[in-house]
Amino acid sequence: MGRENPFGINPGPDAGRGLQEKLVAGRAPDVAQWKFSFQYWDQIRLFGLNHSTSSWFVSLLERLRQLSKFTIEEFLRSIQLRGANRYHEIDWDAKNCPIKREDIYWLPPQILANEKDFPFVQVHISRALGRIVGFFDNNNIFNIVLLDPLHNIQPSKYVNYRIRDCDKIGCQYTTLIYKISNIIDKRCKHTECENIQELKQALSARDELLAANCAMIFISERDIDWFEQLRQSGVVDSIDDVFTAGLEVKLAEIMP
Repeated sequence: MGRENPFGINPGPDAGRGLQEKLVAGRAPDVAQWKFSFQYWDQIRLFGLNHSTSSWFVSLLERLRQLSKFTIEEFLRSIQLRGANRYHEIDWDAKNCPIKREDIYWLPPQILANEKDFPFVQVHISRALGRIVGFFDNNNIFNIVLLDPLHNIQPSKYVNYRIRDCDKIGCQYTTLIYKISNIIDKRCKHTECENIQELKQALSARDELLAANCAMIFISERDIDWFEQLRQSGVVDSIDDVFTAGLEVKLAEIMP
């Protein structure tokens, strides 16, 4: 069953046509402003933010603020607005497009596998600052899945279809935790090292996360490749499945 859409359209190159037909028939849709969600946003290689400056983030927020001023209907039915904002569906077969839809593997399967009802579209931040990639969900909320500061999702003739490298960057908190964990794991020649004990106490925040049913883990590129092989083969759907399976194996080793 397709998703319910009060505008009766799929947001793509011809977005607005179905809406216009409803308006002509005198059945105007409910008014809904652009709204955004980052619940499915992530960083991957070529779509990371390690080269992005503070002014880039301000430009991103400014673009979201500008889009929020429009109703979805007036935006999608306006050729001028769609064109000015470089709004269109992602062409996964475009020249030098570096990824496929299935590479956005962290999305729920019912969304990822349903390209008809949940097409991925792009809207620009600016000509020089890249694109926002996402989809409209059942509630007509625009879910951002990737930020593309270097125009890699749809390389253009303007840059000779060149792919420019960028990678993911951690927040200050996760980077700090990772570095402290590495220090603690190193062997100290002083068995009663006070500094190590203090560092361990400083990481008590991890216990607080566990109390809230959250955990932070660091995985290697090799582990990511292995997980992707498992996911593509249908053995697992998410990292949660891998974690649970690992727990079950280890519990079996110690339980009679």
